[in-house]
Amino acid sequence: MKKFLGILLLLAALAIQGTAQPQQVTPISFWHGMTGVLQGTINALTDEFNAQNKDVKVNLTLQGNYDALNQKLLAAVVAGTPPTLSQMFPDWTAKIIEADALETLGDLINVNIVGDFPKSLLDENTFIINGKPTLLTVPFNKSILTMFYNSDVVKTDDLPKTWDEILSKSIKFNKDTNNDGKPDIFGWGLRVYPEIFATFFHQNGGSFFDKAGCLTINNTAGVDAMEYLVKLKGQSLYQGGFLDAPFGEGKVMMYIDSSAGLGFAERGSQGKHGVATARLPRGRANSDGMIQGTNIGLFKTASDAEKKAAIRYVEFLLSVDKTIFWAQQTGYLPVRASALKDAKWLEFLKTAKGANHQAIVDQFVNGSFAYPVEAHISAWGAVRGFIGDAIEKIMQSKASPKDALDEAAKLSNKEMKKADCI
Repeated sequence: MKKFLGILLLLAALAIQGTAQPQQVTPISFWHGMTGVLQGTINALTDEFNAQNKDVKVNLTLQGNYDALNQKLLAAVVAGTPPTLSQMFPDWTAKIIEADALETLGDLINVNIVGDFPKSLLDENTFIINGKPTLLTVPFNKSILTMFYNSDVVKTDDLPKTWDEILSKSIKFNKDTNNDGKPDIFGWGLRVYPEIFATFFHQNGGSFFDKAGCLTINNTAGVDAMEYLVKLKGQSLYQGGFLDAPFGEGKVMMYIDSSAGLGFAERGSQGKHGVATARLPRGRANSDGMIQGTNIGLFKTASDAEKKAAIRYVEFLLSVDKTIFWAQQTGYLPVRASALKDAKWLEFLKTAKGANHQAIVDQFVNGSFAYPVEAHISAWGAVRGFIGDAIEKIMQSKASPKDALDEAAKLSNKEMKKADCI
């Protein structure tokens, strides 16, 4: 009888085990624009999170480049079908605010994480909502403009320290190898887009807005900065696209671009020549570099379960270990102040791979700036477009720096509804 009862109990236990409900999994979506080595790193981090959190499944969706991501994201917001999370620039955030589509994060993200953001990054993610400063996004892939150089050819003494030295020292490496009377190897590569202009403008003592809120890129600082870039174009390899390819091929010895391009520069140069980074040459006022990159926002349309899962994922990405890993693999910056002092990060900087990150961090800590808070408006995307159009006209000799910047300022102030500025 006892044996029979034991068999019954065993069968009952097996029946209960067989009908046990599987673990509930909460899927969340994250839209991004990370390609190449950047995509591989965000994939690796997400796979690690999913493996450690069996009750959450983060689905990554690459939406192409930033322009494509912007268009698809804003369309999804209008349709009421945004992802759970997405990368976004501050001016995208400003547009999304108008649709009241973003969840505020100040009370959701761990206070120890929020309190550990460098002030410049915290300010960039804070918006005025109903008259109050509100944390709407958190920093993620933050880069800074950095100087790259071919370390096999350009020695430390050759590095330009000022604008004048860019002109004098870079020309040293110009070569005409095919004897057609024109250089085909250049000491300097030049790609001018709004943030490059913004950096030279800022280094020239320029301020984007006056006290009335009028855009002032067409003042003396702006015109002088553009005239300098035109002069630099005359002795550089000038192109609209990224410079890592001609740099890797040995056609360009030095150039300025986002630190996020470090992995691309290293990959393109592998087996050909060395790659090194340095602080930006000093302008007439300072040697600051512009902070760039996107932040992460959480959408209100997500369910409570999705929001909780999303916060866990974001906090995972923002943990000291993971922001260090992200920076090590990509050339982006660690976004936690404590990460910059962490023993793991400091040891990494001493390694051969980490050596190029030292100048990036020095530039961030000792000489950096971002678009001012006045630029955190939905109209800024259009303003940036006007500046980009002006740059193209100037660089193609279709307009003078003064005329093109005057037009860009006029169109921008009109877009921002600054009637008194026009």
